[in-house]
Amino acid sequence: MKHSFDKLTAITQTYTSKSKPLDELILRLKGKPFYCNRPFKSVNEYCCLWHTFPPKKPDGSYSELYPFQQSLVTDIQTYKFLALLKARNLGATQIALAYGLYLTLCLQLPGNYMFITGVGYILSRTLCRRAKAMLATKGVYTDDNVSTITFPHCRWMFYGSDSKTYLGQSEVSYLVADEIASFDPYSDWKGSIDTFAIKNAGATIFLITTPAGRVGSTAHRVFTETDDKSLYHRVYLSFREALGSMLSPESIRLLQKTSESFDMMYDLKWGFVKRGTMLSSKSLDDALSKQYNIEDTTVNINAPKSMGIDYGATGSTGLGGGFGCVVTAFEDGIVKVLDAKLWTNSEYFEVLEDIRNMVRTYDPVKIYLDGSAVSFCRSLKLTPEINEDPNYQDQIKMYRQMKIDYQNNMRVLPINWVKSQTEMVSTVQMLFNKNAIAVSPTLDKLVTALRTATIEGLRLQKDVSQFNDLTDSLFLACLEYQEVRT
Repeated sequence: MKHSFDKLTAITQTYTSKSKPLDELILRLKGKPFYCNRPFKSVNEYCCLWHTFPPKKPDGSYSELYPFQQSLVTDIQTYKFLALLKARNLGATQIALAYGLYLTLCLQLPGNYMFITGVGYILSRTLCRRAKAMLATKGVYTDDNVSTITFPHCRWMFYGSDSKTYLGQSEVSYLVADEIASFDPYSDWKGSIDTFAIKNAGATIFLITTPAGRVGSTAHRVFTETDDKSLYHRVYLSFREALGSMLSPESIRLLQKTSESFDMMYDLKWGFVKRGTMLSSKSLDDALSKQYNIEDTTVNINAPKSMGIDYGATGSTGLGGGFGCVVTAFEDGIVKVLDAKLWTNSEYFEVLEDIRNMVRTYDPVKIYLDGSAVSFCRSLKLTPEINEDPNYQDQIKMYRQMKIDYQNNMRVLPINWVKSQTEMVSTVQMLFNKNAIAVSPTLDKLVTALRTATIEGLRLQKDVSQFNDLTDSLFLACLEYQEVRT
């Protein structure tokens, strides 16, 4: 009996020795703010959450909460549901952990705290170790496993996005989804996370990512859907917000010169790793910076329109897509891109009807089409607004025999791709180099296509370029503006 009593006493003493530092920490931080807005050297370490767990810089000194980070914390507190698109190395994950400790130790909010990482289970455990290491600086240790931390009034749980066990959790007070661009693209992860927001009144949900996924992915749509359709307040932090604080201008200049993924990892550009060779950064940036109103140009009858259609299969197409259409207009002495659509999983007649509707909307003077799409070209010519002879191949032969340029007598023009590709690429390059084209940043897939377009011998290298069907469609549409080159 004495042996059992001694064993129970030892267990109780061990529990007390481990719980005492945590109890003291909770007592000392109760009611304290996340940040006290004073320099670290002039304050007590328990004046606020941030100064209690300050992250270390590479030189061993402690890091203050930088202004852009303060704004981020304010946004989390204000909006509760926040989605952050960020550059690398801005300390967003550290903020997410610190804010969780603020809710746990300062506000002492009960419930379940969930951390879901997009890179998988290994990263989720790493995140758990980081949180435990923060607590260990104050002498707090727990007997939890590699993916949980237990507090007197709440529990922290860490999951990889490939786990399904987080779906059944209830009483969620705080949820962090880190690197959402790496979440399984075939799962309804956003619907699951949104459900937590609906079912848990007062919960805080924080989505974080760099733009590592594809344009059109669920993560991409989080940051591009209209405000009235979004559950989340969106925050965008590029490398510029951290220059001179967390990022040195010298290191950024070096990365801009040497890193092929700089635009994605530091400048919030979606959908590509390697910059293409077809266009210079300056020429594309100049085109993107031109201000124009798509609706005004669309209804301007004095701005002739041109449409380019790249026919393709609309099944699984990897990075490329399947069926592209780009509409342009010539106004104010420059070519303005009005629309760029891509179909990847659509029926033939659905695409045909969509393009017919685009013809009605934009009323292009010329429609340039990949000549291999014979049946589609015939179907398009039968559109009431076009009303051309579907037996166009015989017509072309007749015009040639009469030594008449058939292109002056047709609205839908089939183009021999092999013969015309170098000319089309050269025309588009000249438009960009002469600062004679404008592209709206809202046409995100086309922008990605242009950023990644890589050429060799004036031919597009489709194995290393993205959304090739849109690039090809632009090539076709710009055949109308060859005279701009002169």
